[in-house]
Amino acid sequence: KQWYQRRVRGTMFHVLVSTLLLTLVSTDTLIVGSKTHSSSCIRTCLGRTPAGPESWKDLGTGLLEVTVDMTECNFITTPIVTTSLERLHLASYMTGSAAPCWVDNTQFTVYLRGYVVTSSFDAYGTPTLADAEDNDWAVSWSATGHIEKC
Repeated sequence: KQWYQRRVRGTMFHVLVSTLLLTLVSTDTLIVGSKTHSSSCIRTCLGRTPAGPESWKDLGTGLLEVTVDMTECNFITTPIVTTSLERLHLASYMTGSAAPCWVDNTQFTVYLRGYVVTSSFDAYGTPTLADAEDNDWAVSWSATGHIEKC
């Protein structure tokens, strides 16, 4: 378990550093497909929910939910949000982890719906808070959107 934790943390560190470097080096950012806004200031904000069950809510219908607060990012429009589920085990077979829902300029929600059956993985069932705890599930995210002042 410790080996996986170090690997996950190391991978997350590399993703964050790479994104930061790209953001610092980039002098021109354009958000394609968004509504025109008078502000030309664009921010990329990164985060991660705490690993384990603390962040997750069991909806009792076979769904786990986590809502991410982005108010510190100070977006004035709805940003483009990208998510991934960090894990020790089983997260790569989870549906919903890369689909942020109910996105606005202050928050978004991720729902975990269940395990995908593949030729090499045939476990059935729905995610539980025990799964989140046993596998240290956390959502890593990035959001890019308009801010008022640069």
